[in-house]
Amino acid sequence: MVGVGTAGGGAGGAVIGGLVGGRPKSLRLRGGVGDLVTAYRALPRRQLVVLGGPGAGKSVLAMQLTLGLLDSGELPVLLSLASWDPNREQLEAWLARRLAEEYPLARRASERRRIAEELVRGGCVVPVLDGLDELADALRPKALDALDAATGGRPLVLTCRGDEYEDAVRRSEGGPLSQAAVVEIEPVRAGDAEQFVTARGHDGETRWAPVFTELRADPSAPAAAALTSPLMLFLARTAYRGAASTPSELLDRGRFPETSDVEAHLIRGFLLRAYPSSRNAVAWLGFLARSVRDRDTGEIRWWTIGMVASRTQLSVVAVMAGWFGAVVTRVFSLLPGTRWWDLVVSYVIMAAFGLVLAGLAFTAAERSRRRTIQWGQVLRAAGRATLIGVGVAVGLTALGFLVYAWERFAPMGLRMAVECSELDAPQDCPVRQDFSLIDILSQLATLGLSTMVGFTVIAFGTALMRAEPDSDFADAPGPDRLLRTDRSVALTRALVVAMPAFGLVLGLHQSDLVLALAAAAWLTAMALLCSASTWLTIATVPLALAGRLPWRPMRFLRDAHVRGVLRQVGGVYEFRHKLLAEHLAGR
Repeated sequence: MVGVGTAGGGAGGAVIGGLVGGRPKSLRLRGGVGDLVTAYRALPRRQLVVLGGPGAGKSVLAMQLTLGLLDSGELPVLLSLASWDPNREQLEAWLARRLAEEYPLARRASERRRIAEELVRGGCVVPVLDGLDELADALRPKALDALDAATGGRPLVLTCRGDEYEDAVRRSEGGPLSQAAVVEIEPVRAGDAEQFVTARGHDGETRWAPVFTELRADPSAPAAAALTSPLMLFLARTAYRGAASTPSELLDRGRFPETSDVEAHLIRGFLLRAYPSSRNAVAWLGFLARSVRDRDTGEIRWWTIGMVASRTQLSVVAVMAGWFGAVVTRVFSLLPGTRWWDLVVSYVIMAAFGLVLAGLAFTAAERSRRRTIQWGQVLRAAGRATLIGVGVAVGLTALGFLVYAWERFAPMGLRMAVECSELDAPQDCPVRQDFSLIDILSQLATLGLSTMVGFTVIAFGTALMRAEPDSDFADAPGPDRLLRTDRSVALTRALVVAMPAFGLVLGLHQSDLVLALAAAAWLTAMALLCSASTWLTIATVPLALAGRLPWRPMRFLRDAHVRGVLRQVGGVYEFRHKLLAEHLAGR
């Protein structure tokens, strides 16, 4: 159903005709994968640029070419260009990095990177680069120049939307790829489109007949333009599959004055068919689409869902966690043999240590998009946090001693004052100890420390989560298996850390059960926070309370995959098409 011709007209033709000498030559690739591979191999330099509108089938064509070249002994590598920044990374370095991340060339990450670099440097790889239009507008001209300079006479396949390619060529220094053939995907013919949408629907020919009769009579109609792309035809067939549906409503120019209105309607119809009884599902998908757009990855990675929670939302979780810790510590303090300074010292140490970690953590959080460490910022933040931590530790220690001294010695002083003044009071009259203000201050201090500890845990875990490398995750067999493995590793790590710590502290402090339990609990929390699955659970709480995600996000992602909204690529999910993601992100 997809026809390809040399770019003699449209955006691609305007660019090529204006900047490259010679007359474009028609090249039709209407056939199977073998015909496509044969035509590509016949090119003088084996460099190809595939242009097409949104939903025209560029990615499918690139995938077909990749599969065909695999069968013929080539080493094609299909990669999305969305993650490349030509200002920061040269093409060969980026290709080697992405090759090592996407394909399990070896067990060890360093070995994978070495093999990938050798393959790229040796010219063994045929890069099939999908989505030049997915780069930022300012990066496209630079990327085009970098591609032309780096590839030379090496094989290359590049896909892009026509208008974006034309704009990038006009703003680039070197123009289009100097040795590449440029082809443009042709619109689907009306006959092919009608055959496709009526193939599986009940009584489809009768319901769709008025639509295509009108479209043949008026090819400029918005519905006619929309129903020329494979994606829109698929959505139309899905949305109007029911026997009671009326495709003729697409001809209503009052409701659909522009082609974009028809496309948005078809996407909404597809989502309605996918989720007929869940209004929240579309809102959750919209939140995921916006997070994917903001991170410029194109992938839904469950281990980074915690990053999309705002600092305010994580702060709420931090306060709740800290207060829970205060309650647990208070319960431990009621055990026989507990000394007051055990609790004060443990809180002070945790607070001081936590503030240092908090400064490092939130500095690391700011580099999550760049993936590069700004060491000056890290050191300044660590210095500030250390000063604050020392000050808070000294102040809280002094406050603890003052509270303890006042509670212990004030009643004795009052009794001595009474006796020395020879007041006329009964000998057995007890001196009343009503220090409610001191009690309140003591509880507030404990509450404040608990809140600080909660922030420490959240900040420390955020730093670990954002610094986690993605390469071993993305090439996993599947998201669910990866999640189960991560949880098993987290529990094992927690047991390995907590049990020896419990025994060691219990032995050194003469059977001090409270201190041993506190140490084991703290180290267990730190061990669990080194796990991405723990942060998925933590981030789910504020996001679900805010209505951004369901309480069981992994089950929702699996269900979206089954319904055809998402697709699974290794250990990550992706939206089925960029247009679908753009529509959801704009809600």
